[in-house]
Amino acid sequence: MKKLLTVVLLAIIAITQSAWSQISGNPIAFVHVSVVDVRSGETKPDMTVLVWKNRIIQIGSSKTVHVPKNARTIDARAKYLIPGLWDMHVHSLWDANRPPLFFPLFLANGLYRGAESCLLRHSRGSAERWNSFCRSRSARNRSGRSVEHLMGILLYSSWKSDELKADLRKGTNINQINSQLVDTYDPSRAAVLYALFVKNNTWQVPTLTIRHARPYLQELQASNDPRLKYMPSTIVESWGPHVDQRQPASPEVIASRKRLFQKELEVVASMHRAGVKLFAGTDTPNPYCFPGFSLHDELGFMVQAGLTPLEALQTATINPAEFLGLSKIFGTVEKDKIADLVPLDANPLENIANTKRIVAVVSSGRLLDRKTLDGQLIKELSPQTVQEFQVVNNGLSAESGGGASGPINVITKSGVNTRLAGLCGKAPVPVRITITNHQEGQANQSVSLAQVLCISSSTPHP
Repeated sequence: MKKLLTVVLLAIIAITQSAWSQISGNPIAFVHVSVVDVRSGETKPDMTVLVWKNRIIQIGSSKTVHVPKNARTIDARAKYLIPGLWDMHVHSLWDANRPPLFFPLFLANGLYRGAESCLLRHSRGSAERWNSFCRSRSARNRSGRSVEHLMGILLYSSWKSDELKADLRKGTNINQINSQLVDTYDPSRAAVLYALFVKNNTWQVPTLTIRHARPYLQELQASNDPRLKYMPSTIVESWGPHVDQRQPASPEVIASRKRLFQKELEVVASMHRAGVKLFAGTDTPNPYCFPGFSLHDELGFMVQAGLTPLEALQTATINPAEFLGLSKIFGTVEKDKIADLVPLDANPLENIANTKRIVAVVSSGRLLDRKTLDGQLIKELSPQTVQEFQVVNNGLSAESGGGASGPINVITKSGVNTRLAGLCGKAPVPVRITITNHQEGQANQSVSLAQVLCISSSTPHP
């Protein structure tokens, strides 16, 4: 029997307009702004934040910070400044058509960086998939890694775990045991699992947006969501059960998946109380997981699960930066950090939905107002000389064809970590990624990005 092969390639993408355009030479000053400290939960009123090129060069009371005469000064009274957001589970590089469509939507929603998840699977039958997972303790014991989709948590936490795993090995579809997973959940078994996650520093990406969308697809389709206009018909048409076999179709399975989703919200709350660290990730562009927009939905689900607005905001700001060892330059609004900033019309700590009330973004030293973000942002991108980076999906290889400074982790054919020069310097570096997938008979699908950091699931994070 072939084993399931799942390789996760995380591409930390700087989704910035200025990566393709000249960074303004004039500083930007937000004056009289309230700065949201996502670490402490404190809101600091009447502050001045001074940005030059891609860095925050000064931050302090508006009464004391000197604003240069050549600065573009923004009176930000009654505005709240948060760091740029991260979506830690997206699929934006699966073909060459997605980046030009998705990246402006990411940016318009305050997302500057995200984790590109590329899953390479063989023998992806239901029984083998779960058999492989259940035979391995890696998801429970691996240190410094992440688990997505709450994979296996309810199964392991069931007091009938051995029996249910045996059924799955025999070929039972996972949807046939949804109700049993809910009814046999054992908090004591779950507590042991959560303690292992904490001990081993194993993070969770619940992807609640897609977990909700699967059973509630009919209701979402009836809602006539205005965000559909941003999605190509080829993607929307793929969301139905006639195309996507993962989509529940029978009334019985749909009802059981709705029960399962409510239990998963409880699981997220329990893990959080136990000290398990969380990311926000949407699984864009699966059903009703819209690029950029749905990150705000994910934060709402985090709060619905029991997190405070501050804790939810942390899952999309400081937590990803900490996980990736990048908290010195990302994740908070502080001096010397990368100037990925999102001014809001209202305080997100009072209502997490206020993260949607974006009035502008600062992208590596360039201010883009709401009108620009709502317009055709992609047309403003000017090409630059880019470096080359290639990913061969079925060969698990990657190579750089251009010179640059700084290290990058890639997955090689042998699965051993290789560090290459380039793409991870102090400032975002223009990059062109070429994706070749021989299994699909496609090749040379080029897309342009700003900065990429690839991390093998089999190697330590930086």
